[in-house]
Amino acid sequence: MKKKFYSWEECMQLREVQSLRKLSHPNIVKLKEVIRENDMLYFVFEFLEQNLYQLMKERDSLFAATILASFLGTVPFDAHVILLNIIAFTFLSFPFAMGIAAMLRGQLGAGWMRPIRLWMLVPWGALTVGIVLGGWWAYEVLGWGGYWAWDPVENASLLPWLTASAFLHSAMIMERRGTLKTWTMVLLLSTFALTILGTFMTRSGVFNSVHAFAKGSVGPTFLVFLAIVLLVSVLLLGFRSHLLEADGDLGSVLSRDAAFIGNNLLFVAVTLTVLIGTTFPLIKEALTGEQISVGEPYFNAMVVPMSIGIVFLMVPSCWSKTKQV
Repeated sequence: MKKKFYSWEECMQLREVQSLRKLSHPNIVKLKEVIRENDMLYFVFEFLEQNLYQLMKERDSLFAATILASFLGTVPFDAHVILLNIIAFTFLSFPFAMGIAAMLRGQLGAGWMRPIRLWMLVPWGALTVGIVLGGWWAYEVLGWGGYWAWDPVENASLLPWLTASAFLHSAMIMERRGTLKTWTMVLLLSTFALTILGTFMTRSGVFNSVHAFAKGSVGPTFLVFLAIVLLVSVLLLGFRSHLLEADGDLGSVLSRDAAFIGNNLLFVAVTLTVLIGTTFPLIKEALTGEQISVGEPYFNAMVVPMSIGIVFLMVPSCWSKTKQV
């Protein structure tokens, strides 16, 4: 009977695994699992039949469609999920840069919001598909018994998706009514800041996750960059606060826009809940040296009711009139 090591930390302590982690091969993606049968250890790697980097280096023309299809067919399914998240995190820098440019130039009228909102749809869509496919992969392929385990790296992709969703709703209100300018800009800047935090959570190795990279020296670099992003964002918000004043009012509390605002508040509440639950164990360990874990019971008890509230508020948001229910 084969025995699987369900604890990734236990696998990492094996002398053989530590040696294999130093193995460098252009076609190997990553070590996937370790299986022990009697006195034999079996190491399962994700392996590509073709080396994409070598193909790109040796090519003398654009790849034919048949070659690309052949290569993509050998890519593991979770690699597609990772690629979508990378695309989303990369493209989230575009609306952030546009927002920073708008504040630097002092052009914060309703006209600048529409192109930013349209650019936000691209990474938001990629992140949405990546999260859904990741949940399906965990449930169907890995057979973990669930589609979301509240793993720190999973949460790293969820956090910017939540604030980006809130931003898209808030931006529409700002375009129609000229209100919520400061709130909308805060959501925009927070979304990019959360992508930097998510990258730190994935690449630093300080979070206990089977999806995270090995611990390395890149973590402090991301923390410094995150601090710079937060500092610049706060300074610009303060410097341009007079240009972010509302031009209109929100209208009735029973309007569709009021339901949008309720959804916004719940999205932010979920974001803060997930952020606290994900980072609190690390902060506590850094301050006191005590190791604790925040698991599914906390997240399910806190997030599920708020998620139901978001779905409930979607009804008046979609079907009521702009001014009055």
